[in-house]
Amino acid sequence: MLAIFRDPWLEDRETRQREQRAKLLGEIGILGAGFTALFLVLSQTPLHTIGIGGLILMAAAAAGAGLGFL
Repeated sequence: MLAIFRDPWLEDRETRQREQRAKLLGEIGILGAGFTALFLVLSQTPLHTIGIGGLILMAAAAAGAGLGFL
């Protein structure tokens, strides 16, 4: 967001790669939150089995990601 205030010659390849990785991780997090919200809504409809299964899936994925981080 504040990239417009930086001088373009100060950015090296490592900085660009780090920012690309951070952007990718942010997009994955937003995607995971979106799927979790979708499954939460589905769990309150007649398709509740899909919604609950999806919530279990997302909880397991979050737990696995947390343990993998450690």
